[in-house]
Amino acid sequence: MEKKRQDAPETPVALAEKEIDGICMALRESRNQPLLILYYPDDGGSMGDDDVEAIYGEFRRLGYSKDANRIKELDVLIHTAGGKPSAGYMVAQVLRRFALSVNFLVPYRAANAGTLTCLCADNIYMGAFAHLSPVDVAPDARVGSIDYFTDYAIQCRLKAETALKKENSEPRSSVESDLLAEYLKSVGPAGVADLYKHRTIAAKYAYRLLYDYMFAADPQREEKAVQVSQKLLFSYPAGDFYMDYHICRFLGLKAGEMSEDESDMTKRIVRTMDKYTQAGIICKATAKDRRAPFITLYGET
Repeated sequence: MEKKRQDAPETPVALAEKEIDGICMALRESRNQPLLILYYPDDGGSMGDDDVEAIYGEFRRLGYSKDANRIKELDVLIHTAGGKPSAGYMVAQVLRRFALSVNFLVPYRAANAGTLTCLCADNIYMGAFAHLSPVDVAPDARVGSIDYFTDYAIQCRLKAETALKKENSEPRSSVESDLLAEYLKSVGPAGVADLYKHRTIAAKYAYRLLYDYMFAADPQREEKAVQVSQKLLFSYPAGDFYMDYHICRFLGLKAGEMSEDESDMTKRIVRTMDKYTQAGIICKATAKDRRAPFITLYGET
């Protein structure tokens, strides 16, 4: 009698795909609406121009169209440390092209350009200890610290003048201008000018997304869009400033907290992506010295 042939074992790629699809579909079915995964590895993952077309392609792959078949409500799970602000803005516009309403799910973080993308949301739902960040556009950390150095210089002048008053001397000090002059020599005027150019551009991106989407139904949308965009780019300029749920709400963003179950589910998705990235199965290194993101749309069933 011929021995029954055993099925060949599944490949690591097939096993990874099965596990990832399983946990993503579980979240999609739990929330009962289409789910887009935008996962950028912590090591080498960065939002770039190529991602815009890839995301557009995911919607078209499943037959969605801005003209005839838009998604009523879309969930976007995003995990990123940032990237190009222009890419973050264009990703946001692609999402709103195909979806009438967008909810962002942030398990851990959506920083810098990722925060910019989130500004097109109707709602941002944050997991336990998750955060957004200001939109940091400084290519050089020394230039990016100019706001804090300026505050430091001002405080030095105020303390010097207070000390002079106690000595009954003329309460005027040049310490502030001296410090700023030395700082400018260090980073160069071109670097400072470039920083403010990029900040102004990113602020216009932020304003456009807030005005057109997040605050679209708010009678004070003009005022709110201006205030929030300016704070993100000029009042909170450091990209390593963690904006948790409480700060996001205080800033004026439409942010809420996930339930514990949804927080756990979304974090599990990111941890699984991390596992298979480290194993070299997904998000492989590209010729552009970055890791490819994991971008997949789980549509309507």
